[in-house]
Amino acid sequence: MVPDNTAPAWASDAFVQLLELEREATHILQNQPLFLPGLLQTEEYAAAMLGAFGDSFVHDKVALRMRRAAGFRERLDGEQPPGLTVVVDESVLRRRVGDETVMDKQLGHLLETSARYPTVRIFVAMLDRGAHAGLAGPTEIIERDGVMAAAFFEAPDGDRIATDPQVLASCRARIDALIGSARVAELSERTLSRR
Repeated sequence: MVPDNTAPAWASDAFVQLLELEREATHILQNQPLFLPGLLQTEEYAAAMLGAFGDSFVHDKVALRMRRAAGFRERLDGEQPPGLTVVVDESVLRRRVGDETVMDKQLGHLLETSARYPTVRIFVAMLDRGAHAGLAGPTEIIERDGVMAAAFFEAPDGDRIATDPQVLASCRARIDALIGSARVAELSERTLSRR
């Protein structure tokens, strides 16, 4: 999804592999209990989030995220748009990243994206509904034509890709169970008004 097909030397092998997998994905499922997924971040949100990590490559990482997101939006605008199903913890929406202007723009972008693209669904795991399986950590599942190809796990000590069918099935079951539970609500003005 990075249009110029380049990944910087500081990118992990797993992240480079993820970029390739996303280019061919027909559906992406993400669970994100910590911050908004890169595919849905505005430039200002990405800069504020990565800046909070104390990362020395903030500018370069923001630029890569924006190229990745732009490539994904091009696919969403195409004739066969991929699906994107995301579950974020409500704390992600309530935690201010940057200033109020950054958050207002980011939350507006989420609403606009989910309204504009019928293949994009964003769910919120509500805080007042208790702990949930999604708190186990960030996960991205890549599907091609209804078949799970890989799962990407992002962590401070290193990213990794899993292709083991049992791991993929477990990750998918966890996300499906969360979406099917009473603990989540689809993103809307109402879920955002709780902020």
